[in-house]
Amino acid sequence: MYKSIQKGLKYVAGIVILAYIALNVLPQSIQPAFLSQFAQDKDYSLGLDLQGGSQLDYKIDLREVEEKDHKQVLDGILKVINQRVNSLGVNEPNIYLSNVGPEKHIVVELAGIKDLEEAKSVVGKTIQLEFKEENLELDPKEAQIAKAKFNEIFSQVSNDPSQFEFIGNSESQADATKITYQKFTGDRLADLNFEEVKNKLTTMQAGQVAKIDQELNFDMAGAFRPIVRRGYLVLKLNEKENKEVEVNVPKSVSVSHILISHNEVENLNAEVSKADAKAKAQDLLKQIQADPSKFESLGTEFSDDELKLEQPVSEQDSPYVKEFTAASLSLEKADEIYQEVVETQFGYHIIKADQVENSYNKAETQEIVSYEQIFVSSTPSPWKNTELTGRYLENAFLTFDQQNRPQVSLVFDKEGAKLFEQLTEANVGKQIAIFVGGAEISAPNVNEKIAGGNAVINGNFTFETASNLARDLKTGAIPAPITLSSQYTIGPNLGKIALDTSLQAGLIGLLLLALFMLLMYRTAGIFATIALSLYSILLLFVLKAALPGIVPMLISLILYFSILAKIFNSKEEGFEKFVSFVVATFALFFLSSLLANSVVLTLAGIAGIVLSIGMAVDANVLIFERIREEYAAKEDYQQAVSTGFAKAWSSIRDSNYSSLITCAILYFFGSSMIRGFALNLALGIYISMFSAIIITKGLMQSVEPSKTTLSKWFRLCGKFEHKHFKFIENQTITSAISIVLVAASLMSIFAQGLNLGIDFKGGSVLEIASNKEVSQTQMQATLDKFNEARELKSASVITIDENAFQIKTDYLTEENYSALIDTIENETESEITENKFETVGPSVSESLKSKAVVSLLIAIIAIILYIAISFRKIPRRMQPIKFGYAAIIALCHDAIIIMGIFSFFQLEINSLFITALLTVIGFSVHDTIVVFDRLRENLIHKKTESVVKIANTSLSQTLSRSLNTSISTLLTLGALYFLGAESLKNLNLALLLGIAVGTYSSIFIATTSLLKISKQK
Repeated sequence: MYKSIQKGLKYVAGIVILAYIALNVLPQSIQPAFLSQFAQDKDYSLGLDLQGGSQLDYKIDLREVEEKDHKQVLDGILKVINQRVNSLGVNEPNIYLSNVGPEKHIVVELAGIKDLEEAKSVVGKTIQLEFKEENLELDPKEAQIAKAKFNEIFSQVSNDPSQFEFIGNSESQADATKITYQKFTGDRLADLNFEEVKNKLTTMQAGQVAKIDQELNFDMAGAFRPIVRRGYLVLKLNEKENKEVEVNVPKSVSVSHILISHNEVENLNAEVSKADAKAKAQDLLKQIQADPSKFESLGTEFSDDELKLEQPVSEQDSPYVKEFTAASLSLEKADEIYQEVVETQFGYHIIKADQVENSYNKAETQEIVSYEQIFVSSTPSPWKNTELTGRYLENAFLTFDQQNRPQVSLVFDKEGAKLFEQLTEANVGKQIAIFVGGAEISAPNVNEKIAGGNAVINGNFTFETASNLARDLKTGAIPAPITLSSQYTIGPNLGKIALDTSLQAGLIGLLLLALFMLLMYRTAGIFATIALSLYSILLLFVLKAALPGIVPMLISLILYFSILAKIFNSKEEGFEKFVSFVVATFALFFLSSLLANSVVLTLAGIAGIVLSIGMAVDANVLIFERIREEYAAKEDYQQAVSTGFAKAWSSIRDSNYSSLITCAILYFFGSSMIRGFALNLALGIYISMFSAIIITKGLMQSVEPSKTTLSKWFRLCGKFEHKHFKFIENQTITSAISIVLVAASLMSIFAQGLNLGIDFKGGSVLEIASNKEVSQTQMQATLDKFNEARELKSASVITIDENAFQIKTDYLTEENYSALIDTIENETESEITENKFETVGPSVSESLKSKAVVSLLIAIIAIILYIAISFRKIPRRMQPIKFGYAAIIALCHDAIIIMGIFSFFQLEINSLFITALLTVIGFSVHDTIVVFDRLRENLIHKKTESVVKIANTSLSQTLSRSLNTSISTLLTLGALYFLGAESLKNLNLALLLGIAVGTYSSIFIATTSLLKISKQK
């Protein structure tokens, strides 16, 4: 009686928990109202590629930061960026640090952002507030340091001229007082002020980088005064061409004049007083006005200078003083007399026009240049750093001075107030300069010591600029310069379409999978479908759940200790128990974290979920095949179920653990998109093991079917026996097929190469739509024109929909990106909608390439070691390590063939392809381990049989499992490939090919290779 009640309570509790979980996975809009009392009221969190938004990747320049302070500076940058993003009002931004090779980057993901340009200007702005005092001891070595820096920059841009702008901006942000980057477009070569620059550009070719290593004097614009600095120039010529331009010829007037000097004129020994000279000039002017013909005779008699001037007076570059020039240019016709006496520093003039040439335009061929320059100053800085920086700033706000002019008031914290007081006390009677972002804002004189921690920044502010500066300072100063190195943007409409199609594809794949299981296993298939449905509900619940307080940890601990009890009560060896313990412990923290925080769903994450659903069937197929075998041998249903589960566990364990190794490597080395895929796949693997071992087993043990029912509905009995195939004896045919495929793949890879996407070679991809009809030819012509003007080497346009195009170019800087959109709109006379924009800088792409190679190598080594240790208990005639070698041969076979197919058809290779490749490696090993596990079991129990015969038997016994698992996974992925989002086509294709080839290799290559390596016949 008590046991019946206990059992009934278990069922009731299970139904209540399941009902709660099922209700929680419903969309928030149709959830019951009471649900929010037990969980946070939250819907699914969608990533950028599903709801639209941007991912901004900033490189952090830590060169001027001591290594011991790196962590503190990086934490400070994270804090400041978070404050800035919060000021934009973005919902649930994702901000995290990332390693790109030796570089440190910060990635900012802004979902649903409306004004991206404003976000970029706020997030990436260098707002380092610094207070500097006068530098009274100039360092004589500063010129040498500048020369060394100049040579370093020149070496960098010479190695990769396409990065001139990026390097220039990075260096100028790192030290704005010493390094200046400038870009000039469409300047006339003849008009350039510096002869050295003009001469150098004359000898250069487009795209060439050169240096001027002799010190030049440059007039730079300061905050309140021009600053003359000496330094060195690095130049890059972008374009040089002869163009017919319309040139304005300025007005010129040839004049004669009568000059009456006086004794106040310098360097002139005149005896006439100034007043007398003026009176004489006025008298002469009256005579000439009465009779203009007297000008020459009077001039010859009284003028203190030559009558006729040799050089005309011109509107441009006039050699005469401004008073004389202005009066002369006001004359409109020949013989006209200026009606007043003109006073200059030389005396008094009477001016007459001899000839007047009015201004006009004319066509002229001139040499036009577009170039960039990086200036490195060798002038010792007049300012030196102090300890007082924006680090001590507590508040900043807009105020007004006594003349009602905008200014920014600063309030320091306690430590900052003390530093400010000490700084002002030490500099009474001197200047203290205030710098923001490396630029001098003001340099007030200190009249007395200032206590209290309050300061004011005043300058030529408008209300808007002062308000923005106060806001920027208030959100914090970034303690190290950051530079935008890559960007990924997707429009909201494109994201919604991708979400809808992916969900539909996933649902269709799930229905096809359920139908397949029903056809293959009938009533047992119903149990598998129920288990699969519960698996999907559990998966969705964990993805969405954001449980309050300690609830996530309590749930995880209950599951953890339940699993530990099963692990320690199992008959597994010590190593297997240890690995299971490690996996369970990791799952404890993994699950508690996911239950406390909803997972951000991405397109790649949905692909991982769909793939995990297909792989979840694998455990059920393994179990059903084992139960069929056990029942055929003993005809005891309950014992067959119990033994079948026990024997299937080692295959389920080893194959899923190897896939978890792949997930861990993907997560550790991947970008946020790849991490989403790895996280969802790992979560799916964990839940699939739970659903297979707990749910499916519970359902199977809850029934007591008769033999007739078993035969008709369960397909577990009857004349069940494995057909035996001579796999090993036919290895010549299969090996020949593999050799041909691998050789053809390698030939294609070496002959055609791989079509690397922007992830691995850098560049930009832009998807746009026009509101007017635009042809691909017109769009390509516009792009070619833009590329020619901007010195971009490669660009292509393809039509992806009606009046919608995908544009691929070299790496676009922010300036070029904005200019491209403007050019397209102007040339096509249409409005452009940007659906997607992705740009990757060279440093990021190089890092992704190295990460891809490292992750593949680590995956291979980890799998070899895991298999070798897992298969350590085999008979002496086989060596455990060789199982690992054979598995690697099979997965290398799979990887080469997949890359060969992509190379032959020139399909794009990007980071998602590497994700697929690593996943395929995991699946290939997953499948191979199942075969090896059966081989290990048969080697132990059939010691007298030949290895070849045992291998054939093992392959025959696992054949139906291998085929059924592959078919089930192909069904879900096939639905995603044909019906899912376009951006995941290549990922899904690589997975489809990998699973097909992986199934072939696990059957025909892995075991055959093992026997050859072990020299078994």
